[in-house]
Amino acid sequence: EDPVYLLKAIKNKTEIKNMINAHILDGVALTKFLFWIKKINKKKITEVEAAKKLENFRKLWPDIDIDIKPGLAFGALPALEKEEVDLVVSSDPERISGISYLPLFDYSPIFVCSPKHRLAKKDFIEAKDFVDETLITYPVEPKRLDIFSQILIPAKVEPKVVRHVELTSIILLLVASNRGVSVLPDWVLNERNLSHDLVKLRLNATGVTRKLYAATRDFDLEKPFVKDFIKLASGRVKIPTVVKQD
Repeated sequence: EDPVYLLKAIKNKTEIKNMINAHILDGVALTKFLFWIKKINKKKITEVEAAKKLENFRKLWPDIDIDIKPGLAFGALPALEKEEVDLVVSSDPERISGISYLPLFDYSPIFVCSPKHRLAKKDFIEAKDFVDETLITYPVEPKRLDIFSQILIPAKVEPKVVRHVELTSIILLLVASNRGVSVLPDWVLNERNLSHDLVKLRLNATGVTRKLYAATRDFDLEKPFVKDFIKLASGRVKIPTVVKQD
């Protein structure tokens, strides 16, 4: 066994006292949140409503770490092949027989951090800036995340810590609490009425541009709901040209 771990396990009186206080504060915040849910259990609570309530707790208890794990992460494209889902939105088309990708729109991955963060005053963010950071991302393979595929992997850079969180609202909550930084699509940030104070910066001096696609099975291309989704998501009147990946 590594003796360093044994040394780290030894805590002084101040550390033990602070750990106990942290658990008490954590318990108070969680109890209040669960009581609020129980009190309105006859009403369906949306992710946004829950996030707003958690935001109030964050301001009341700034030292408490908040996370929610609904267990929704899954392999989207394999699920599409198995007909478990009908349509997948992705920025990384894979060559899969019987699957077509319809272009929706261009977007830019954006770096977000707390105004108190050391990188908040930079003009733009580079790969080397992540070396000492906690990067908060969705629980998917790194190669499927823009920050890794477009910035970190080409530069052979790894963040100090990678923390996985499934809900965008919770990612933003943690970033606002200065628990780490994140990189999210600009369309995700633009569609949310952010109550958090966040700093948004481009990646690299010129920024990064990506294209978002809707993936569906070939035999579903003419289904009305697929066409309507493409029209709604892309803002186009006509169905965009299909990009074959066979």
